[in-house]
Amino acid sequence: MTPPNDNDKIRKAETQASEPSKAGKAQPEQTTQAKTDEQKKAQHRAYMRNYRENNKPTTKRVSVTLTRDEYTQLKKNAQAHKTTPTKQLKDLAFASLDQQTHYPAETQAALKELVHILRGVGNNINQIARYSNTVKKAWNEDKALQHLIELEQHIQNFLKEKL
Repeated sequence: MTPPNDNDKIRKAETQASEPSKAGKAQPEQTTQAKTDEQKKAQHRAYMRNYRENNKPTTKRVSVTLTRDEYTQLKKNAQAHKTTPTKQLKDLAFASLDQQTHYPAETQAALKELVHILRGVGNNINQIARYSNTVKKAWNEDKALQHLIELEQHIQNFLKEKL
């Protein structure tokens, strides 16, 4: 008899695989399959635990209880500032914590514009001072002072209106 070669071994393995499994052999396969399922579940649980730990929410929810009158006041204030009550409450809370004043977006934009204008005025005054020092002759100082006083009054009126 000749020794079996590789082709014979392959055919034998294919034949055994195609034969219907016997009752005795089905038990270990099911047990192995059950272990594999349990391992997959355990891996999934570990993955989810790790995922939840590494991806915790970066925000926290805080609840505040208000009376109807307080909520109505907050809602009116928020509408006046064109925002939601929640955002308004949050902005005011953090402004208070930072010891800052909270201004509506319109007022902030107007203040930025005012700062821009004031910087331009300061630049112009510096140019006048430079020119006066160069020529050694002062520009009409009384007129300049009067313009600065008027500018200060306009700024104060603006701030009273907006704040």
